Amino acid sequence: MPIRDHHIRRRKGGDQGFTLLEVMVAMAILAMSMTSLLASQTASIRATRYAQQVTAIAFLVEYQLIETEYVMRKEGGWILQDKIYEGNFALQGWPEIRHKCVVDFLEIPDYSKLRAAKDESDRSKQGESGLYYKDASDKAFGALAMVWPMVKQAIERSIRKVNCTVYWKDGSIPNEFTISTFWADPE
Repeated sequence: MPIRDHHIRRRKGGDQGFTLLEVMVAMAILAMSMTSLLASQTASIRATRYAQQVTAIAFLVEYQLIETEYVMRKEGGWILQDKIYEGNFALQGWPEIRHKCVVDFLEIPDYSKLRAAKDESDRSKQGESGLYYKDASDKAFGALAMVWPMVKQAIERSIRKVNCTVYWKDGSIPNEFTISTFWADPE
């Protein structure tokens, strides 16, 4: 008995192509995939460009720190006040990038201010009992009074805090990068 298959429709003439609906669904899936890939690639390109910029900026600010110290020493050395150096990197091929380096004169407090701060701290440690015991650190702190003027002067004359900030724009977005360091004058 032959099996008859009335329920299965076959395409005539050996047509094995795709229907319009199948093609449209495939195109929609492809379009969504390509959009996702394009967004991913765009973000990757932006991140790479930003990383290249920050790397170049880091090298420029390091260069400027060295240049600032050289110029400061050439101008007469370490002065007892703050000094500001500003400019751009046009000579290095980056005219749109600006810098501002501040060389801070560190002002150390007088011994009387240190003593007042220590006394205030001691009073807060007394608590409710009102008792306070002097120990060896109190005697050492008292002895510091004799040498503090020399120590203060040596620190103020030999150490500077330097903040160097670089400013640039990424399109219309302003950016800045700061490096802080301390310089010591061995003389």
